[in-house]
Amino acid sequence: MSLCSVGLLIGLGACSSSPGGSKNTGGSAAQGAASMLITASDVPLGWTASGKVQTGMSGDLGVGPAVLGTTAAQLASCLGTTANLDQNVPEAAGVSYGSKDQSQNVQEGIDSYPDAPAAREVVGAYAESKAPGCLETVFKSSSIVKSMQSQLPKGVTFGKVTAQDRSLVSLGEASVDLEMVVPASGNGIRVTTYVDYVMVAKGRIAAGITFIGVGNPVASDLVEQVSHAAASRLTS
Repeated sequence: MSLCSVGLLIGLGACSSSPGGSKNTGGSAAQGAASMLITASDVPLGWTASGKVQTGMSGDLGVGPAVLGTTAAQLASCLGTTANLDQNVPEAAGVSYGSKDQSQNVQEGIDSYPDAPAAREVVGAYAESKAPGCLETVFKSSSIVKSMQSQLPKGVTFGKVTAQDRSLVSLGEASVDLEMVVPASGNGIRVTTYVDYVMVAKGRIAAGITFIGVGNPVASDLVEQVSHAAASRLTS
């Protein structure tokens, strides 16, 4: 099961950068967001980049705080929040950085909201105590599951997905660290993928950093290191 398949499955933006070139819509706000993305200096030595930076509107790029894409409305309903989790705002999607064996991966998306309260509201929604349970519920009922299931090897199916708030980082004006554990097995294959999604709001900017580990989670100290680096690059 590929990193891209898992990342796309739960809509967290992993491997979303297009090798065909970058989009150039979204205006100056999206370009400004692109200038804040993490770089190779923020990830471990030896990790390599793939894809290209894209700028556009979040409805087109599908990364950033609206982590469940087309199921954002379901998530908002479960959370009971009035926050618009699927706002179509200027966005930048960064390149994907992977370890040498590609078992670990990190990618960032940055959204530019109309104002600071809107950015904090979106990030704050994911920090609610119900968020992990809602992520599990929405995942099970999402049409994305059926779509991605068809891309797995024959006989391999997803098991029970669990989520938790790890609270590893406290950054910016609002932040959250959610981890999803995605098991898959069948035909002698058994693999567990760990997805950490760190969100940080600073001013009207909200960043979402996705960490994917296949077999083992990305180490907590690395999640913290990259998350702090990402937060330090944000300007409102």
